[in-house]
Amino acid sequence: MKKTSLALAALIATFAGAALADNVDAYSATYYAETQDQVRLFLKTEINGKSLLVPKFTVPSESILSLDIREMSEAINYQKISPERVNQEYSENESGAGARMSRGGWICGIRVIDILDEDLRESEMLERDDYCLSQTMIKNLKVMDGNSEPVKEAVKLQNEQQDDRLLKSVSNTLNRIDADAQWRIDNMPHEIADIGGRMISPIKNCGNGCLKANSEFGMRRHPVLRRTRLHKGIDLKAATGTQVVAVYDGKVLANRTESRRGRLKGYGYYTIVVYPTKGMQTLYAHLSKQSLRNGTPVKQGQTVALSGATGIGTGPHLHFETHTVSRGVMSVKNPRLFMSHLFARVASFFKFFDLTKST
Repeated sequence: MKKTSLALAALIATFAGAALADNVDAYSATYYAETQDQVRLFLKTEINGKSLLVPKFTVPSESILSLDIREMSEAINYQKISPERVNQEYSENESGAGARMSRGGWICGIRVIDILDEDLRESEMLERDDYCLSQTMIKNLKVMDGNSEPVKEAVKLQNEQQDDRLLKSVSNTLNRIDADAQWRIDNMPHEIADIGGRMISPIKNCGNGCLKANSEFGMRRHPVLRRTRLHKGIDLKAATGTQVVAVYDGKVLANRTESRRGRLKGYGYYTIVVYPTKGMQTLYAHLSKQSLRNGTPVKQGQTVALSGATGIGTGPHLHFETHTVSRGVMSVKNPRLFMSHLFARVASFFKFFDLTKST
């Protein structure tokens, strides 16, 4: 018991020190987990005047989910001291039939970060942040290497020993450190082109006025699938093998491969990088090579991958997405909001309105 307490104290001290040193991990309030099997996400719904949790969306295995570590800590604590707050009535049927009270408690505020399925990825349901899972199911998710070290250690201690002391400490520290900066992350409108510092080009050595877009963010008719859908990023002109870099200081969350029956589909090889101090994550798709392991810290301008033409597309390019977190809500944004200064002026003016041009 004494050994556990000493180890716990050491972890807390390390986390506090990281915060003072302005380490990226110190700002990482998000817990990322990967599903091992299909997982049904529940949603609070009003049925016949009664509030119920009902299944609303099923994500396949290898999907990435996230939630704020503070939400997790609070839910686990309530299960101990005030279980009625997290043991809500639920139904296994979307109609609400056969509703009953849960016993193991729920954790809400779940977000879907990524799905290895191009059709599901385009679903509007992915933009929700109020999905719920039972606390038992949370324990069965795989902890991702891309999490901050304090978060990984806190979740490990909770899952293996049902000890939430470090979870509480991490949560409390996150609420204290750099209060002004945290306020800016949570409350600053993301419609402006700056989040605490200018974004650099995702293509190495391509500065102001250099980038050229082949296809813009927005609704378009897919050049290969011939279906109208939301293009969640912007396609940048880049030859195969072009170095792709981190746009801020952050960490590689995941290197992903989208395939079906042994053939690359959708995004092909793609990489997700998170930037906790900026409240943002970026996605780089159709890569020819992924350069860094999951969980690797990266500096602004560091190479994370090489561009290519994997997956579904009509030629080599870099598909680049920006997703922001504001007040706990993850949403996809037009990359031009953050990097308009990087585009070739005349060409970008005309191409900005050409939302149907294929890559």
